[in-house]
Amino acid sequence: MPKTKFQGIIFGILMSITMAYGMEVYNVAIKEGYAAMPGGFSNLTNQIFLDALLEAAYMWIFVFLFSNLWGNRLGHRSIMSAVRCISRQCDAVCLCSRGKCASDPYL
Repeated sequence: MPKTKFQGIIFGILMSITMAYGMEVYNVAIKEGYAAMPGGFSNLTNQIFLDALLEAAYMWIFVFLFSNLWGNRLGHRSIMSAVRCISRQCDAVCLCSRGKCASDPYL
């Protein structure tokens, strides 16, 4: 695991590239119908991997940005305040901001 900020950024970039590419291989294989074939994903060809590489060439940037926007302490804090707010008022629609909760039955 990364110990410095630079190592964390490099680790995040590598994980983003790997995740985007892996998901694109899966999506392209599904789109081409490999899941329905006998043998399933064991029949993948090099063309599937190339097509996935072309589609994932820019997606890793979005994965990296979104994981840093929501995967940090600020994202964790906002999610936890929403969970606390909803758990306090289970039956009402709840809007949370800065730890305060206001319910609005007309939403």
